[in-house]
Amino acid sequence: MASFVEILVLLATLGFIALPLMGRFGRPAAEGVTEGELSELLYKKDAVYTALKDLDFDHRTGKIDRADYEEMKRQFETDAMSVIATIETLQAGGGAATAPERDAARRFCAACGNGAKPGDKFCASCGTKLA
Repeated sequence: MASFVEILVLLATLGFIALPLMGRFGRPAAEGVTEGELSELLYKKDAVYTALKDLDFDHRTGKIDRADYEEMKRQFETDAMSVIATIETLQAGGGAATAPERDAARRFCAACGNGAKPGDKFCASCGTKLA
């Protein structure tokens, strides 16, 4: 059984990792959404998924008890749903951006999630052919 100090350190670490993720999730889509904002949201989504995987592993190995696990999992899932909803809103053109800005903001590599410029045929990050 893990000691109280180990659990406290684990919770503090998870909180430190999750703190930046919880900062701007609920904000509405801004006008003139930039590629950087969408990339930041995609990064946050990946970070929340990683935190969920780590949390599940820690619970299965007995590092976190059931009550703490369920509470933390619920929070991470809420955060993930919020980020995904924001991403979908931005990709659907939910912001007040002009049509060219929306088209530029929607071009992302399906393999790695890296943003692509309007004329790119291949991802600059991983080389995958863009749709």
